[in-house]
Amino acid sequence: MGSEKILLISEAMARQSFAGVDPIGKQIMCGWDAEGEWWTIVGVVGDVRQDSPAAAPAPTIYTPVAQHPQTATQMQVVVRTRTDAGVMAAMLTQMLKQRFPQVAVKASTMRENVGESERAQHFRTLLFGSFAGVSILLAMTGMFGVTAYTVAQKRFEFALRFALGAQRGQVLGSVLGSALSVAMVGVVGGVVLSLALMRVISTLLGQLPKFDPVSYGVATAGVLLIAVAATLQPAYRAATVEPMQVLRDE
Repeated sequence: MGSEKILLISEAMARQSFAGVDPIGKQIMCGWDAEGEWWTIVGVVGDVRQDSPAAAPAPTIYTPVAQHPQTATQMQVVVRTRTDAGVMAAMLTQMLKQRFPQVAVKASTMRENVGESERAQHFRTLLFGSFAGVSILLAMTGMFGVTAYTVAQKRFEFALRFALGAQRGQVLGSVLGSALSVAMVGVVGGVVLSLALMRVISTLLGQLPKFDPVSYGVATAGVLLIAVAATLQPAYRAATVEPMQVLRDE
């Protein structure tokens, strides 16, 4: 190796800075190197999600500790083993404490680290799910109330239509159709908003596909079914109006 400064780069950095070009042997200057020396790329390694499984792999540089121009205040060592990970972590902790007694050492398995990150995602998913459930309940209550009020206000109109020969199925379909039209407006607005906020949602719940037709189709069908369920009883009341009774009351 000699005195030549060398480093490895991640695949994400290779794609970002050396698109279509073999980066091996290329030289770059690192911003944290106050001496402004050139570093030679000697290899490309796979991407690593440094912060959490939800975080996209960022362009990363790996340098030998001995060549790094700055003193590290924190170092993470990753060890792959075929034996029990807990046993290996305990052995390494003991060894490092004996070799560097003044350095704080904390060991954990990769499963523990991933689990800690996933617990936060599970909590956020549960929180979003709870909000979604409350929203569905409020939407059903609101749609039921509005439809029931509208049916009550149009009793005379429905009675008059029945008196002029309208069929009960036509009135039922008219009320349900109005409710589904309102629901479709909400679906379109929700799809547009979800696509606009996809990046924000991905950072909270993990990487999501840009567009999943199945998920959007299921969500649309669910919203429409909720709209039908919320308005079925008021629509049935509209279809069972007794025209003579209503006309006498009016």
